[in-house]
Amino acid sequence: MGKNELPAKVKLPDEVIDKLIQLASDLDNNCWELGDICLALVDELSTIYPKHEIRSAIANESGLAIDTLRDRERVSRRITNGDRKYPFTYHQYRACLAAGNRWQEYAEWCLDSMEEYGGRIPPVAVIRMKIKGENAEEQRWVKLWEKIQEIAERLLTDEQTPEVVRSVARLVADTKYQAS
Repeated sequence: MGKNELPAKVKLPDEVIDKLIQLASDLDNNCWELGDICLALVDELSTIYPKHEIRSAIANESGLAIDTLRDRERVSRRITNGDRKYPFTYHQYRACLAAGNRWQEYAEWCLDSMEEYGGRIPPVAVIRMKIKGENAEEQRWVKLWEKIQEIAERLLTDEQTPEVVRSVARLVADTKYQAS
């Protein structure tokens, strides 16, 4: 192979590809089910308990990280069962959400681009690059807002947090980002 030549693309055996697709499908089902359960519990119990305490209880009982639970809940909240009509993996849907309220435009772009990817939905990295290229500023703000909410939720679970900070953190944790 010459100095400037790229190695050939790896071609996985069909049986390995089939196994990977099956495992990813099982993982997707678990992600959606976990998100739907968290969403239902948070919605049902949030009139009694703060959301961060509900997620903390779920995390303590399941052994999962609060950030994982919040992510699954967020995706399930944004993409309800009725909106899961595309042949996407959980993570492809999640990647489309990086476009904020325009996520369905990118879902449609994914469908239109399948031929370029061997009849499959474009990979997550491609979806994210497409969105970042067309929507970088809004994506930056969405990511920043989500980080701020993560910090607010951590402040709410820290027993040392002063009440004045806790009240602001509650407001931030419960405020949904709305793109203009």
